[in-house]
Amino acid sequence: MANLGSFDFSEMVKFRDKLVDMQRHFPEFMRKCLFRLASELMEEVVPRTPSSNGDLRRGWTLGELRPAGDGYEIEVYNTEEYSFYIENGFAAHWVPGKWVGNTFYYIPNYSPPKGEPAGMYVGPRNGWVEGKFMLLISSELLKRRIPAIMEREMQRFIERFMR
Repeated sequence: MANLGSFDFSEMVKFRDKLVDMQRHFPEFMRKCLFRLASELMEEVVPRTPSSNGDLRRGWTLGELRPAGDGYEIEVYNTEEYSFYIENGFAAHWVPGKWVGNTFYYIPNYSPPKGEPAGMYVGPRNGWVEGKFMLLISSELLKRRIPAIMEREMQRFIERFMR
């Protein structure tokens, strides 16, 4: 057999060890990326949310991070009951309740004193109130930015292990 010379495998062993270390840290990296994307979504959706008293804006919440298939998912939702209707729109309707100053209080089955209105009509009579689509628009805008965000995060992740 011909003499092929010698080869130092120590750099290959170091490279393999770095790849193994990257593989071990990758699930945590993906969880952090998911939280980063959820935070970016929150930064988009909160200012886009209409607000009269701030409750709807303060209602945006991140759910628990949980496994889903081969990856993870995190839920972004609003805790206010009426957020669904503001997001998607609703049929105009009568709402029982009363006004105190400039604030309307919803009171089911409200019976007002004589001469006081028993509620208010929301939207045009027999019409439709268009949704604001604050979550839909925000998520669409974020989807466009995900490739750039993930490329930047992945580059940082790789650089951390390949020094």
